[in-house]
Amino acid sequence: MFTEFKREKFALIILVLSCAMPLVTFEAHSAPNCQNVRIALVNTTSQPKRIVGLNYKAKGLGSGQRSLTPPVAPNVIIPASASRALTHSLQGALRQSTTIIVQHQSLKTNGKWAPSKSTSSSSQKACTNGQAYRVMLR
Repeated sequence: MFTEFKREKFALIILVLSCAMPLVTFEAHSAPNCQNVRIALVNTTSQPKRIVGLNYKAKGLGSGQRSLTPPVAPNVIIPASASRALTHSLQGALRQSTTIIVQHQSLKTNGKWAPSKSTSSSSQKACTNGQAYRVMLR
């Protein structure tokens, strides 16, 4: 049988565990985001580039690509030999080996955008808050 002392000790242990469990559960289900990631898009050509897709791939997130948050406005145009800086959060990418992937089109001499899309990517780095990536558009 429980003595009065053992009952109080048992109740205290139950109380401590019940308070700690929500904290442990919350940490296990939250996905760490990589915040304020700076992305420089550098057009190294003599033609304007139109950005049609901007994604990232992180090793710990599986084989698929993820879209940036917030999404990039469609049809962002970067003039010839110019650059554009963006800041985004990468969901679930904190401390993951991450690559930024950009799909873009070139302006043809007839003034129309090329129907084909080119892909350029950054080097792979472990994502940290405030990390800088550079993508050279060729």
